[in-house]
Amino acid sequence: MANEYDLVILGGGTGGYVAAIRASQLGLKTAIVEASKLGGTCLHKGCIPSKAILRSAEVFATLQKSEEFGIISKEITVDFQKVQARKRAIVDQLHKGVQYLMKQGKIDVYEGFGRILGPSIFSPTAGTISVEKANGEENEMLIPKNVIIATGSSPRTLPGLEIDGQQVITSDEALEMQELPSSVVIVGGGVIGIEWASLLSDFGVNVTIIEYADRILPLEDEEISKEMTRILKKKKVKVITGAKVLPDTLVRETSVLPSSKPQGEGRRICSGKNSCICWQSTKY
Repeated sequence: MANEYDLVILGGGTGGYVAAIRASQLGLKTAIVEASKLGGTCLHKGCIPSKAILRSAEVFATLQKSEEFGIISKEITVDFQKVQARKRAIVDQLHKGVQYLMKQGKIDVYEGFGRILGPSIFSPTAGTISVEKANGEENEMLIPKNVIIATGSSPRTLPGLEIDGQQVITSDEALEMQELPSSVVIVGGGVIGIEWASLLSDFGVNVTIIEYADRILPLEDEEISKEMTRILKKKKVKVITGAKVLPDTLVRETSVLPSSKPQGEGRRICSGKNSCICWQSTKY
């Protein structure tokens, strides 16, 4: 039998669960359909975990300069597994908080992939939401008077630059790293790329940013781009703008490759311990 609701929200991220709480406060019978975990990208793969790691990086960078403040300390090292453990503890605590808010607001949470159905023999009525369970259990049917689509976001990839989770990664995999790379190439100088460049450089990683536009943070004011470029270069981050990555030049090896120029205008950059890519200028 299908369950009827005043409102069904597809996606339990920041937009979804906040809308659910407000709807519940207004007296609407509300449900959330979430394929992964309540809290969505922001809590589990974005803002919260990255800021937790960023804070650890900030503390480490400050301690590196402790003598400037008259504090003399022995050699300071990073235990990145403990950095990750702290991050997980923060995320877990906030996740439990979101779950509590759902119970307090009497909001039903369905775990699975929500699909809006059209008129068919499988749907009680057009607009019915079918919740597909990952464990193979029978789908649950929800009949909503209103629907909010809050399905969130996912990392963008480049054609030909396959994500393997080891040498070529997105921010999702970066958040689960158990050790720091010796060097990294970040493709894209947007807000997420800049955040990772900042925190990794603070941890002592050799960072290179490649941005297709003529400046990093191209969607922000030019003054902000200039100031951020200055800050990153002070952190010894290499910033390359007006350049595109050539995915077909990706070389995966077991050791760092020596720098060499590809055909045409550009150069080769090695990242981490075992991968190299080429970039090419977009200005001719």
